[in-house]
This record gives sequence, structure tokens and C-alpha cells, in this order.
Amino acid sequence: MCTAQAQCVWGSAAPPVSSSAPPGNNPSVHADPLRDSNEDKARRAEFSAGRLIGEILLGTALGSGAAYGTYVATCDDDFTKFCLDSYFAAVGANLVGTTVGVWGTGTIFGGDAGLGYTLLGELLPFTATAPFAADNPGLAIGVALALAPITGSIVFELRSNVEAKRLRATAWEPKIRPIVVPVPYGAVGGVEGAF
Repeated sequence: MCTAQAQCVWGSAAPPVSSSAPPGNNPSVHADPLRDSNEDKARRAEFSAGRLIGEILLGTALGSGAAYGTYVATCDDDFTKFCLDSYFAAVGANLVGTTVGVWGTGTIFGGDAGLGYTLLGELLPFTATAPFAADNPGLAIGVALALAPITGSIVFELRSNVEAKRLRATAWEPKIRPIVVPVPYGAVGGVEGAF
């Protein structure tokens, strides 16, 4: 039996098709798994304000926690004096923690953008605060770190939306795969495809 999508299974009888069933709702014709998969991915990857807020909040929490933990662990003093090396280590930990938090949250909730795009978005505030970094570097880094989860999340969501459009544009692709069905004393093979 071969269905309308060229899915063939030998040795089975075709189920009766009711003429009263509306077109497109025929249970004997299976939907294309590739098209369904791409459409579902595209729907989940579209811009989501709720996911954006979650990315900002969880990215901020993870980045701040990583920065605090790194500073406390690397500074030998009991906070009576400033540890410059610990400060720079904490800034790096903040960037890594924020990037992983934003990207991880976005990916878990259906977003489809790369880790590199998230990091690129988080580095944008550093270029924006560069003009006044010479006068007050601490303020420039602080403002950039405060804006990093926001800009990283926005770039993640924009790239995810672009990916959703790309998935929709390429949603219909042919798919062919071999199938092997074990039977007593051997196997039966064939080809399954969706065109």
C-alpha cells in the first residue's frame, strides 16, 4: 500500500477511506514529519516577550552569582581592600555566566539562536560605554555589565526570529529513508519517502 506521500508498506491492506471525511483529515495519510518538525521549531523560535524577560532575569541572576562567587573565592582579603585581579576575574565570570544564562534560558524555552550571537549582543554595551571609559572605567564597566543581559537577550530573540523565518522558508524538503522490517526467518526492506 502506498499513501499519497509515497509511503509504501508491502503486505498490508489499505484502510478504507471514507468519502465523508473532509480533505486533509484522512487518517490513512500521515503528515510529513520533516514539515511538522520545522513548523513546530519555527513557531517556538518566533519572538517571545515572556522568553525575553526570562532570559534577562535568569541571565542576570546567573551572571551576578558567578561574578560574586568568583570575587569572593579569588580575593584573599576580608573585603577591607579592593582586589583588582579578582575584580577582572569576576567581570569575566559575569560575562560567561550571563551568556550561558541568556542562551540556555532562550534555548530551553524554544529559541533558536547561537551562543555566539548571545555573546555578541552582550558585548555591544562595552562598545557603547567605551567613550567615557577613560574618565571613569569602573562606571563604564558597571553600566556595560548591567546592560549586557538586556542586549544579549534582544540579539538572541532577533536572531531566533530570523531563524524561524528561515525554517518556514525551507519547511518543505523531500525526505527519503530506507526501512527494514524484521519478519520470521528474515527481513523485508523498502523505501519510505515524503515528497
